Amino acid sequence: MDDRIYTIGELSRLSGITVRKLRFYSDRGLLPPTVRAESGYRMYSGVDLERLGLILALRDAGVSLADIGKILSNRLAISAVLELRLQALEAESSPSAVSPPPSGRPSGFPTRQQTTSGEYGP
Repeated sequence: MDDRIYTIGELSRLSGITVRKLRFYSDRGLLPPTVRAESGYRMYSGVDLERLGLILALRDAGVSLADIGKILSNRLAISAVLELRLQALEAESSPSAVSPPPSGRPSGFPTRQQTTSGEYGP
């Protein structure tokens, strides 16, 4: 394991992720810094770099940030999340999942059941 400590800028260059996004992940609790320098800068370890790799892989797989947080805190099994994501993708790609728009109405237009807030009523 790499014992080196990285600045947020170095982590950004190594991962290809913007400093802004790294700060976002840090602020959301997904990627807390290993330590803060006296100046307040966030400092990260090799373990954090691996954690970031997992976060990015899960995001690429379409996993929500909330579920990633649960996985990282061991409150949710990664296999369960990926299984649910796979089922959702299979449902989206299924020919029966795509229904034709109501006759006489172009797709994307609201139906009578849709409320003004954009939510569908009972």
